[in-house]
Parts: sequence; structure tokens; C-alpha cells
Amino acid sequence: MSTSFPPLSVRVPIGLAFVATIGFGVMAAPAQARRRRRESLPTVTSVLPTSASLNDILVIKGKDFRAGTAKDTVLFRKASGGSFIFAPTLAATTTSITLRVPQSVVDALDTANGVAKATRFQLRVIAGRTGALTSVERPPLILPASVATDSPTKDTDGDGIPDSIDPDDDNDGLSDALEAQIGTDPDKVDTDGDGVWDSFEFESALDLNGAALPYPGKKPWPNPLDGSDANDDFDGDGLTMAQESKLWMAAGHPFPLNYSDGTQYAPSPDVDGLDVDAVKTGGPADLRTGVGYLSDDEKDFDGDGLSNWSEFNGPSTQAYWAALDSKLGENPYTLRPFSDLDPTNPDTDGDGVLDGLDDQDDDGWNNLSEQYRAPTYATNEIAYMVNPFNPCLPDWHSPTCSRYAPVTGTAWTPFDLPTLPTAPIGWDVKAGAPTDSPTPGYVPAG
Repeated sequence: MSTSFPPLSVRVPIGLAFVATIGFGVMAAPAQARRRRRESLPTVTSVLPTSASLNDILVIKGKDFRAGTAKDTVLFRKASGGSFIFAPTLAATTTSITLRVPQSVVDALDTANGVAKATRFQLRVIAGRTGALTSVERPPLILPASVATDSPTKDTDGDGIPDSIDPDDDNDGLSDALEAQIGTDPDKVDTDGDGVWDSFEFESALDLNGAALPYPGKKPWPNPLDGSDANDDFDGDGLTMAQESKLWMAAGHPFPLNYSDGTQYAPSPDVDGLDVDAVKTGGPADLRTGVGYLSDDEKDFDGDGLSNWSEFNGPSTQAYWAALDSKLGENPYTLRPFSDLDPTNPDTDGDGVLDGLDDQDDDGWNNLSEQYRAPTYATNEIAYMVNPFNPCLPDWHSPTCSRYAPVTGTAWTPFDLPTLPTAPIGWDVKAGAPTDSPTPGYVPAG
């Protein structure tokens, strides 16, 4: 005999039915959770190429993507932070996604002085579930539309290592990862085009202030994204950043910096603690600062007997004397051209004589003798005496001082009398009496 049972809703009291329904729901929840756990998060392991621009193809490698068309979504976010930008995909397998760089990503590039610049972006994949941001060592670098992208064989620094795997594409001493962080171009040694390498400006900024990373627009520190700061003197040693960079480059651009515009004392003081100028003339060491070793301006990079400051900005330059003559109301010697000295070359004119012992105006007095108190240092004070670009100083009887004062125009020192004495045209000035006279105690060189 068969027995039939009424429906559950009929035979189960209402209270028990409610409990049963809840019970089934509770029982279903763990099963759903297990299904969600089995659906793993999408993971990105690499993105190629390492740099791309508008409409270029990016290939994302990883796992747990959704195969097919338009089943995955890729989110871009700048490595420095910000909002996400959605980018549609072209195709996908479970381990690879292909897409084009959209205009919306290029429009979000960082800028410097109003110009778009290369910017690192992290990626996140949504494939049913949302994956984590990419943690690859080199997130893709998105370039302005006008910048060419890397080819598989591109080797910016010519070191035999393709840029795609080279940690420092331009070999400037800053890793590509760091350049992505600070916003400089990993394919250019000088992003802002001011003649100073990115790494020199970066390291100088840290020497000046260890917490002052030169991010875009940050001042008042040396900044590889500010093309107007090369002629600033951040550390106050009398040498501009461009000048100290020139010495660093001439030394083979070593790290740590042997010259820096963030400290007056770069970490390579003269080993014997003696001022080269003072040694050559028998005077005391470290004349200006007295700390026991040389500041960057006091050093003599090329070993010619003249300090870096003297050859860059001081009395070994024509500009120094032009400014001083103008201030004092004196006139320069104008009958012939002269040559400035090169702070990185000990023998600028190649005649076999060190610049300090050479004679720029060929008047028989070497450059050191004309610039410094003679015959030796008497005190710790450097006394600049006469212009080494005027052959009539300190002796108007020198073999290259003009024999004749100008008939028209203004005479040079020391023949800059208020009015010329009455004399025939072509008057021999060496028979006259200039207003200035040689400093007592001078003995012509040689």
C-alpha cells in the first residue's frame, strides 16, 4: 500500500517552515563562497613593451584572465597616484590581454612647463573580479604622442643591453625605476635640456637637502625638470651648477659626485689639504675658509696653479676685469684680442706652459704674478692686483704695451688721463707720464 504525503508547506508548521528556509539559505552561502574562492584574482606578471604611446599595442601577461573579446577591463593609474582610467581590451586568453593605449591615458600624462612628459602607469585587470595593481619592477612608461617608442633592439646608451631589459637606459646613473618616480626621461641624460645631467641635479639636490627630491616644479633645489636653473649657484661657493657639472663631467662623472652644487665640500677633498695656488707660491693652505681642506671653488681641477673660481669667474677671466673696470670707471685695453683660460685644461693655448705660469697678454708678467700679491703670500688674504689682459699693467714699458695713446676715443689704463697732454699726432706714450704706476716690489717674470 502506497502512502502519499502532503506538500512540505502543508505538513510543516509555519514557524518550522521559516526556519527551514533560513537553514537552506545558510547552507547555500558556504557553497557560494567556495565557488568565489575557486575564481582566483587576475594577476599581472609583465607588460610589454616597456614604453608605448597613443594607439600602440600593449600585451599584458599573467593568469586568471577571462578569454574572449571585451570580457576583461584594464584600469590605468599613474604610479604617483590618482584616479583610474578604464581601457577596453582587444582580445584576451586566460594568460594574455592585448589592448591599445587609449587617448584618455595619454591625456592624463604629467606635464613640465606645460608640456606632456613620459609618465609611469600601474595597471589593474578586472576579469570577473578585480585584481591587484601591477607590482612589476618597471610599470609601462606612457609617452607623449610625439615621442617614438622603443623597438625590441633599441639600446639608448649603446652598452649592448636592449632598453627593454636595461635598468638604466641612458646610463646617467639614475635607474629607470627612479627616473619614473621623479618624472625624468629614462632615455635622456638631460631631461630639461639645460646642459646638466639629470643625475648631477638629483644628487646635488640631495646634497643640499636630503629630503628635497627634485620632483617636477619643486624649488629651490637643483631640479632636472627645470631648464632655467643651470646658472644658479645653490651652494654659494662661487661656481654655478653648470660649472661644477663641467668639472664633474671632465673627471668622468663619478659617483659619489666629486663636485656638487649642493655642498661647498664635495666628498673628495684634496688629499694633502693644501691649496694648489698656495703651494706653488709658498703660502698657507686653504686661504679662504680655513677648515683644513679645499672647497670646490678653491680646488684646482686642472693643476695649473689657478683655482677653479679664478678660471671660471674670477681674475683669470676677461669678464671679471670688464666688470671691475666698469665699476671703477677704468677702460679696458682694446687693441688686440685675448684668450680666456679653460678650467679643465692646464695648458689652454697648448704652448707647453701651465696656465698659471703663462702670460695671457705677453707683457713679461705671468698670470699668477699679475693676479696675486707678489712675490709670495704675506697673509691669508688673496689680493688681486692688475689685469692680466692689459699688457700696459703693471709696467707700461712692457714689450707688448702700445707705444701710442689713441688720438680719438678713450685711452685704456694706465693712460686714461682726463685729457691727453698737448702732443703731435702719434705721440709716444712711453715718453709721457701715465697717472698710474707699477706696484712697488714687482719683479717681471723670467
